[in-house]
Amino acid sequence: MGPGVRALRRPRWWIGHLLVLGVVVSFSQFGVWQLRRHEQRSAANERMAVRLAADPIPLDAALAAAAAEAAAGASGEEALRDRRAVAVGEFEPADEVLRRPVSRDGRPGYHVVTPLRLDDGRRVWVERGWVGDDVRQVPVARAPAPAGRVEVAGWLREPGRPPEGWAAWLSPRDPPSGRLVTVAYLDPVRLVGQVGGPLVEAVLWMESWRPVDAVRPAEVADWPLAIEAPAPTAGPHLGYALQWFSFAAIAAIGYLALLRRVIREARSAAAPASAAGGGGRGMKVARSEAEHGHRNTALVEFMKSFDNIDGKVADVLDVYYHHCALRMHCVDLARSFLYLANRGHCATSNCDVITAERAKRINALMLTCGTYDAAGDFAFHVGLPAKSGVGGGIVAIVPNVAAIAVWSPGLDSKGNSLAGGIALDRLTEITNRLDRLEARLLQPPWPRRTAGRILRRLGIR
Repeated sequence: MGPGVRALRRPRWWIGHLLVLGVVVSFSQFGVWQLRRHEQRSAANERMAVRLAADPIPLDAALAAAAAEAAAGASGEEALRDRRAVAVGEFEPADEVLRRPVSRDGRPGYHVVTPLRLDDGRRVWVERGWVGDDVRQVPVARAPAPAGRVEVAGWLREPGRPPEGWAAWLSPRDPPSGRLVTVAYLDPVRLVGQVGGPLVEAVLWMESWRPVDAVRPAEVADWPLAIEAPAPTAGPHLGYALQWFSFAAIAAIGYLALLRRVIREARSAAAPASAAGGGGRGMKVARSEAEHGHRNTALVEFMKSFDNIDGKVADVLDVYYHHCALRMHCVDLARSFLYLANRGHCATSNCDVITAERAKRINALMLTCGTYDAAGDFAFHVGLPAKSGVGGGIVAIVPNVAAIAVWSPGLDSKGNSLAGGIALDRLTEITNRLDRLEARLLQPPWPRRTAGRILRRLGIR
């Protein structure tokens, strides 16, 4: 098992695995649910098209057909909705109500609902049309119901009842008692006492009407506005399903990308700092340096002529080239230079790598020539001993404090990391300002205890 996989088996990652798995499964289930809703809507549209194409039949026949379909397993609304029916009787405007809320062309309003007394004494609610919300009284004088015995044709709907359950309080409610002028539901149980006889368990949306007595012409009224005929609609469910599936895919792909990154970083951290003895990229870099290091060979031979090199030139260059091929990330790079910030002492191994005097000399060399021909500018702007490499890394030493490593592969004209140098410049500016702030806070009239709390909040102490 590789180091990357081991990293992902830690307890904190298991929480993330379960959380993302739950999100993906939940979002996928929501998408499946919306697909089922889309299938239900498609079936309802097919049923609507068949019923709207049929000729109106007597009300009792339509109710009997709906009851038979409900007995076969369909819901009451599915069995009744959009059946075309015709009823004969007389309107009773005195018991008229307004059903709310019904908007039309962006304007709020009501449906005028008038009971129609059938020949057998039963009443059926007839939604005759739309009026604006400026109407406050019934019967609506501007939208009079046809007088006399009429034949009304239209589409059947369920009367509607207040919802039940834990979320019922979110839905509109009608007063439990008293005579109603506006209603949210044409509930037969609630409204049976408001009309003069038993109510049919259905509502008829009026499509047209005509007088039964052919001698008397039909009254012509421009109010209420006729109810718009039902029409099949695809609904938003397919779009919602695609959204939920997209959310699930984004969560899964994003998390897999995160895991891939974590595995890659874990493998990089577990890889040996130097690949000189084990082949790989480090060996290739060292070999490439040796094949093209003619100037380095000349310089070492020149130094050898002055007895400044004790060993063999080939051995010295081999060690140098392999040091140039070390593989490490910024954390390893900073740790490898930390002893220079600690007077030659390595805190992790608790041993002296070099003497304090030699650490001082090395820091001086890094300050004066550690960044090639830009050493003067770097010392002026950054003010820290540093060593850069053509790989884009820079290590800066803050004596007695820390070693700081930055990396960015883009190089400037002097061969130093451009972004790395800017980052170190900004870092020293910020820390200098914080140092001045700390000195100011520790001066009177600030109490030292108050100043200490402020500095700790700022992360300075």
